[in-house]
Amino acid sequence: MGIVHQRRTRTVEGDFGAALHQLQESPPGVQRVETFVARLKAIETGYAPAEVKQALQVYVNAVEQSVDAAKAGRDTAPYDPAIAEAKQKLADSVREYD
Repeated sequence: MGIVHQRRTRTVEGDFGAALHQLQESPPGVQRVETFVARLKAIETGYAPAEVKQALQVYVNAVEQSVDAAKAGRDTAPYDPAIAEAKQKLADSVREYD
């Protein structure tokens, strides 16, 4: 199962990178982040290690909370540390299987 985990992890990493690139190239606004979240949710994680799946889900949840705050007119800065921590955990989990 090691090679399968490694390949799926690389695929998740590539799909995440593509979604992030699209986010960075999109015009500012909540819509771009919603599109980013939708792309993250569409990443096929079927044979990825549980740690990678969980880290991606935690990251998506953190970004969604920030989007919800923005839509409600609240400051999104309090969500930044959770997003950064989740992104780091995702990177660490991917590195573990890469």
